[in-house]
Amino acid sequence: MDQYTMTAIIKEQTDRALCEVKNVIDCVPDDLWNKNYCDMPCWKHIYHMLHSLDFWYINPRDREFTEPPFHEKDLMEYPPDCEYCRFTLILAQFRHLHSHMGMIMGFIIDDKGLWPRVLGLEMPFPGEEYDKYL
Repeated sequence: MDQYTMTAIIKEQTDRALCEVKNVIDCVPDDLWNKNYCDMPCWKHIYHMLHSLDFWYINPRDREFTEPPFHEKDLMEYPPDCEYCRFTLILAQFRHLHSHMGMIMGFIIDDKGLWPRVLGLEMPFPGEEYDKYL
């Protein structure tokens, strides 16, 4: 597989993952945001998922970034200087992201009986008006 094809696949799958993240967050009903799951409110699970995305994809080298006041110390480690390790961590972040999305989807399914929509590998991206549940 050539570099361009690999880069295109990673970009497209990242776009799909971020679309699913938005949809899952949009699916969280107001009454679940503060409900505790595994000794943490749902919003904190969402924050951890988003913080990880931001940290590894958007600003991994921004040493001046200041955490919000509710952030817990040592939630994330700073990325290593090794390029191979950073690439591995980016790919691992897909697994991490989908683990957290699955947990949040489980909270919604268990509490509301609603199944958030996912895109899979080939489903077209939704337009502005779409059903956020399956």
